[in-house]
Amino acid sequence: MPQSDFWDRLKKRLVEVSNAAADFTEEQAIIGKLKFDILTLRRKIDRSLHDIGSRVLEMSRLSKSDNPLHDREVKESLDLISDLETQVERKRKDINDVTDQFRRRRVAREKLKNEDATPSEPPPRPAPAKPAAKKATPKRAPIKAPAEKPVEADPVAKKRPGRPKKKVEPEA
Repeated sequence: MPQSDFWDRLKKRLVEVSNAAADFTEEQAIIGKLKFDILTLRRKIDRSLHDIGSRVLEMSRLSKSDNPLHDREVKESLDLISDLETQVERKRKDINDVTDQFRRRRVAREKLKNEDATPSEPPPRPAPAKPAAKKATPKRAPIKAPAEKPVEADPVAKKRPGRPKKKVEPEA
């Protein structure tokens, strides 16, 4: 049954590889979504920073004495930026958590695989192959050489004009 054993091992390995690929794909999809969320939050932070800069510039043109940090719009933008940065840090932590979770899953699968691969008792060894018994072959009569026939003239010489035909006489 070595051939069926080969197919069983191949099937088992293909299942392992496909499960690992599925886990990797799932992990990367989750991380990709989180990174996209971080990018969206960073764009919102940039937009808020732009709004603050525009508001400060506008205030500086209107009056030189107003402190921009006391302006309601600037305070709201600063609070929004603080909140968005907190969300970014939370998303980064989520990425680390997802990576750790999938790493633990891979380690557990490897541990289980190693436990399955090392059974408590070793597998039985196949018996050594015995040499095939020789079959008795019947004795045959010696092969006789065929009786020699007289060799005729060269067949090639027949086809070539102008050459005489040779006659070969049988040996006695």
